[in-house]
Amino acid sequence: MAGPSKSTKYNLPFKKIRGKANTSNDTPVFSEDISSQVSIDVGEVLGQKIPEDPQTAVDNGVAEYVRLELDEIVSTNGLSFNLTFPSDYNGSFGTGVQGDNVRVHTQIVKKAKNPNSKARPDHSGGYVYDLKDGTGKTIYSGAKEDWILDPVAGIITSESPIFELTENGGTVGAYIYTGGTLDDVLAGASVNIEEDGTPIQSSASTLNFSDGFTLESEAGGTVKITASFEGATTDQLDEGTENLYYTDTRVDDRVNTIRPSDQATFSGNGVQKTFQIQHTLPSKPDSWIVTPVTDDGSSFSHVTADDNVLNVVYDTPPPSGTDNIVLNWLVTTF
Repeated sequence: MAGPSKSTKYNLPFKKIRGKANTSNDTPVFSEDISSQVSIDVGEVLGQKIPEDPQTAVDNGVAEYVRLELDEIVSTNGLSFNLTFPSDYNGSFGTGVQGDNVRVHTQIVKKAKNPNSKARPDHSGGYVYDLKDGTGKTIYSGAKEDWILDPVAGIITSESPIFELTENGGTVGAYIYTGGTLDDVLAGASVNIEEDGTPIQSSASTLNFSDGFTLESEAGGTVKITASFEGATTDQLDEGTENLYYTDTRVDDRVNTIRPSDQATFSGNGVQKTFQIQHTLPSKPDSWIVTPVTDDGSSFSHVTADDNVLNVVYDTPPPSGTDNIVLNWLVTTF
């Protein structure tokens, strides 16, 4: 089998990097209509930022300096070498990885992260790879072999055989990534809530914010809170949650506090004209809605409010009965 043509070998990766699929070698990348990309699993993506300063990276536990050993890939006839953990390695990945290829466990920090100087054991340099043969002679990347290190694949490859390495072996001084993957970071993600600088645990407990708390978006946008309640449906909250509020910044620059809608039930006695509903807002509501559900609860004349209650006033007392006055109500404050 001849395999893919040179044109396909060129177009397929080129278009994929540009975010397009290769439907035809005759179609230029800007005319391709189908999107594509290079897929990477979250378990393979570096989950933490690597500081420009190697010492800071080491202190933060996201990188460590290692003198990696080279293992020739025999089938390449001296053109490529695997980078492996040294036989005496006892760093972050443990002695169990001695001799393993680096790519099996992690990636190498790109030299472009800090191109100012070579990686050094005392962390005073940068992230530039330092290749030496078995005699300690430095082999520069600008030499005739023009070697390249692939930090993700964990290999060194060159245009022509590097005889110093095939004859004497070699090592590469570099930093390897020791932080978590994106999968690790997402799995350990959490939200911290503080009241007056004191952390409030996210375990099952009562959150008491005293006079309330403020959520602000630095970009000036809407902050959305989604809460769930065990055993509650979308329109029914468990007993004891009647003091729940939520905020919405969609009304100009004001914060709108809405008490979830509820239902109040009273028994008329033929004399009482005013019935009080405890709204439980922290202050007098700015607006309210009261709607009768039963015939005996209808025909009230008006509703007033104060810091604690809604007063539903009837001109004529509702008739006597058991639970014969049922009112739906909703209150808001700006």
